[in-house]
Amino acid sequence: GGLDEHDIAALVAAGAPVDSFGVGTRLNVSADAPSLDLVYKLVRYGDRDVLKLSEGKETWVGAKAVYRSFGADGLMASDVLALEDEPPPPGHSESLLQVVMGAGEPLRPPPSLADVRRRCAEQLATLPDDLKRLTGHGEVPVAVSPGLQARQERALAETGVPRPD
Repeated sequence: GGLDEHDIAALVAAGAPVDSFGVGTRLNVSADAPSLDLVYKLVRYGDRDVLKLSEGKETWVGAKAVYRSFGADGLMASDVLALEDEPPPPGHSESLLQVVMGAGEPLRPPPSLADVRRRCAEQLATLPDDLKRLTGHGEVPVAVSPGLQARQERALAETGVPRPD
């Protein structure tokens, strides 16, 4: 009971005679961060962009899209944060955000367990090896699109609040 990825790695490294592991308690709970602290931040009001400037709480204006780009080898290369109406970055990329609700109702039935397993396996196969390590793992570069950067700078200029260099 209570196994997590670190316990399993230690057992495998020690040569434990185990054919399979049953992970339950820690499968869907992050022991080191058991809750996800979320706050809704307004980024547009009517026809104008709004943003929060409090230190450590700054927001990016406008509705956004997130695109994942892949290298020629099919492995994840980087993510791009863009405005919702911007085209995807050039090259092989996919949108990470999908509309799933409309008018308070699901837009399609939930995927089957087999479809979820298939999608998970496909996504794991796109991870570079350095992102699969438990320790000393790599990072995914995240870029901000030129369109979002320009719109953010316009909104900042409209506030009249001096920004540090």
